[in-house]
Amino acid sequence: TIVAAPGVGNGGQIYAGWQLQWKSLSFNASAQRTFGAYNDLASVTAHVTPPASLGVYPNQGVPTYGTIGPPRMLAQFGVTALLPGDHGSASLNFVNSKTDSRQTSKIVGFSYARSLPLRSTFFLTGFADFGTIRNRGVFVSLNVPITDAIYASAGAAYDGRQGATGTLNVTKSQPAQDGTYGWRLYDAEGASPMRLASGSYRSGLGEIGGKIQQNKRNVLASASYDGSLAVMGGGLVVGNKVNESFAVVDVGKPGVAVLQDNREVGKTNIFGKAMVTNLRANEANSIQVDPSNLSTTEDLAVTSARVV
Repeated sequence: TIVAAPGVGNGGQIYAGWQLQWKSLSFNASAQRTFGAYNDLASVTAHVTPPASLGVYPNQGVPTYGTIGPPRMLAQFGVTALLPGDHGSASLNFVNSKTDSRQTSKIVGFSYARSLPLRSTFFLTGFADFGTIRNRGVFVSLNVPITDAIYASAGAAYDGRQGATGTLNVTKSQPAQDGTYGWRLYDAEGASPMRLASGSYRSGLGEIGGKIQQNKRNVLASASYDGSLAVMGGGLVVGNKVNESFAVVDVGKPGVAVLQDNREVGKTNIFGKAMVTNLRANEANSIQVDPSNLSTTEDLAVTSARVV
């Protein structure tokens, strides 16, 4: 396809793309050219500072803030291959671009990924830039699940300008259910050393979290709370952060399990109410109350409902 878009003033942009799938190979190529005073929405609204990595500093007479336009020329080509025998996939790509300031990037990149035993994965990628800012780098990582909820990854990276860095990351994911917790341990050594430890706990009253981070000689500690407050049904209800939509379930008895789409998401508070905060907006959601938490003398008129 070819698309032309006029800009503000005398200018425009033209783009052409091509894709081909042949057996286990995928090819893609694209070209983009910008003419005149064309600026897209991103370039008009973006404010950037000259990066120190380019050797540009405010005291050199360069404005601290400015705008960056779309590339005057951008050409890309790539090929991806699925290797036989379940040996993963490999890709090779090339990017050639030129900016308004005549800075060029001529980047050759490659990547390789494959699955390993024990549900682990291996990833390797590298690049070399032969443009105005010459650089090269490589990154390798190994990801291994320790349990269904705990994952570990180890990686090593080399950048021609920043040097080598090794990383180790262990994470426990946190389900979107009350009474659950998650944590993360991260360590990076080498050119960019950093250590981090964080954790969070989710209850029916919200989610609390804490983090401590060391970056060279600086140590940062922080704490957070995410939750919501609703005045609904003749009372005040505290719950977790609302993403799209929510509902308040009034059972009249504390400690009763509340389910969303047949999955327990929390229990009623001391006032017999619970806030369900992960409802999908403008869609039908199924909410249930577990009657096994009720005694034989207690009865509810409704134990399930579909709400939008």
